[in-house]
Amino acid sequence: MLPLDPDPMLPRVRLALRGRYGAIGAGRRLPPVDQLVRSEIGGRTLDAVSWPAFEALKARYPNWRRLAVADPAEVEAVIAPVTWAEAKARWLVTALRTLIEWRGAPTLDFLEPLPLETAFRKLKNLTGVGSKVASSVLNFSTFARPILVVDTHLARVGYRLGLASSGKDLDRAHRELMRLTEAAWDAEDLYELHRLVKMFGQEVCTHDQPACHVCPFAGECPSARVVH
Repeated sequence: MLPLDPDPMLPRVRLALRGRYGAIGAGRRLPPVDQLVRSEIGGRTLDAVSWPAFEALKARYPNWRRLAVADPAEVEAVIAPVTWAEAKARWLVTALRTLIEWRGAPTLDFLEPLPLETAFRKLKNLTGVGSKVASSVLNFSTFARPILVVDTHLARVGYRLGLASSGKDLDRAHRELMRLTEAAWDAEDLYELHRLVKMFGQEVCTHDQPACHVCPFAGECPSARVVH
């Protein structure tokens, strides 16, 4: 059964991974709509591929209104190297058109004064936006809101450590891990936690061959004895 209150394990995970990787700052924050576009094309795609695709979109479409009226097939050609380019092109065009219908322009500025949960739910009404993309827009962008971005790496690590009940359902893992974060953590803290656990999931607690023998949590991880 999952704990109902903040678990000291999550702060200890952050502290231990800080010792391994060092402290991490948020770095470059994009405007909210830029981050929406960046996050929508970045799913299941390496940063080394998705960042150039994002820059190619920016070069091809001087503003997001131009992208909103573009032919999805044309957009697909621009972002062709990313995973699921055809679907992502359709999602992008549809999401931006929806923003124009809502606000008369491709803008997310109306979210800034809203309570965090309200803004999160509003974002999830856009095509192609699940909990990961919605939280990315709120945390990674200039909004800098205190919400944890849970991708496949965080969900998997959280599940193996017994902090989440699913390693595949990102919505559920997001709810459960957010419940275990420290109330005092701000956007920078949660960004750092995301980056630290993501790197750990990519390098140690991997999908197919987790390196439990070098894991700093192996002694208390409920999955360490069974993951193989």
